[in-house]
Amino acid sequence: MPRISNTLFRIFCSLGFFLLFSGFLSEKRFQSFPNIPVSEQDTGVIIVVYDGDTVGIEFSDGQRRKIRLIGIDSPETGHSDEQVRLLAQLSKRFTFYYLYRKQVTVKYDWEREDKYGRLLAYLWTEKNGLFNEFILEEGFASAYLRFPFKEEYRKKFIQAEKSARISTKGLWREEPYPMVPLDKISGYIGQTAAVQYMCQDIQTKGQFFFLNSTEQRFSTLIPNNKENFFAGVKEFKGRVIRVQGFVEEYDGQPQIIAFFPRQIKIVGIDKEKSIKREKPS
Repeated sequence: MPRISNTLFRIFCSLGFFLLFSGFLSEKRFQSFPNIPVSEQDTGVIIVVYDGDTVGIEFSDGQRRKIRLIGIDSPETGHSDEQVRLLAQLSKRFTFYYLYRKQVTVKYDWEREDKYGRLLAYLWTEKNGLFNEFILEEGFASAYLRFPFKEEYRKKFIQAEKSARISTKGLWREEPYPMVPLDKISGYIGQTAAVQYMCQDIQTKGQFFFLNSTEQRFSTLIPNNKENFFAGVKEFKGRVIRVQGFVEEYDGQPQIIAFFPRQIKIVGIDKEKSIKREKPS
């Protein structure tokens, strides 16, 4: 069985112990609901992704609500530990990639809202089925068993997380992530991976800096509001860089968004440009 890094193991196991213990308690609470009515369902489009387990939806009637996905939990983006914040961003990008602007079917359990006024729901997409289970299978969230929900889903979610942990998928993957050749990175869309390439040019588009490879076959995106965390973004031009993170695709081009400097490492320079600079005038 592949090993999980000590930091990642401590983060998830400490959380897992609490959730499994509380899940044991909730199992007894579950038994107090013997007659569950048939769940209602709605349809809508996801218009906001807050984090890996919370999204905003616009229903077909125009109403907008915040939804907390039942039975899953993702790391918090505002956590004090940088490692946890990085995992939170990877989980958020996973949910964004698969749900943002997608049509979904929304189904409920017996408790429709939580104390914060968020809808509690299961989401289905046409391509990936039950998203609550899908994100667990891919390793970008953990099963959240503190509160009772349908037993058939509890069993599926526990098994989905177990499978992802054994396979070290998603957030369970140990750093450094496996290196993928640039010409094969498209085969890793939706996964965590690392790629190495020469940054040919840097562009500013919207809210991001784009560190583009030759012929723009791949790009690393750095959010404009994160520029201060990256000492000299322009210094990446002409350098061979190694970037790791969640691989997604936009307009047919694979990309990784880097939120923290630890995701990018300069490993070399463009030798041809270096030789030209060294030639005497």
